[in-house]
Amino acid sequence: MSYTAANDDARRAAARASLRGFENRLAEFLDSATGSRAHSADLAKAFLAHDEMLTQQVEAFAGKDYPRAHELAYATYQDMVGLARQLADAFGESVAARLPACPAARLPGCPAARLPQGGPRTGAGGMTGAMTGSR
Repeated sequence: MSYTAANDDARRAAARASLRGFENRLAEFLDSATGSRAHSADLAKAFLAHDEMLTQQVEAFAGKDYPRAHELAYATYQDMVGLARQLADAFGESVAARLPACPAARLPGCPAARLPQGGPRTGAGGMTGAMTGSR
């Protein structure tokens, strides 16, 4: 975002307009890729909010407001973790819906038995054991 260093309002507006178009195209693509399990309108709003936070972070950093830039970086990361989980669940449901039905016991030969389980719920720092009750 070189416009921040140059303090160029016209370049800032053009960059934001380009970003809005990308957010909408990405949201539409992900809606389609997940079989509408992640809706484009909701995704576009989430991407807009995320990008606004990133833009504020860059502008805070450029303005040498380092504590604010750090706060925004942390908040942006937390926000994206939640969105990533929603997308992982939507993609997982989309894939699972295309697999043949499996017995309730999910036998090892069943395709669904080979899908990763609990991936978006593992957390940072190796928290899988905390989520499953084992280490």
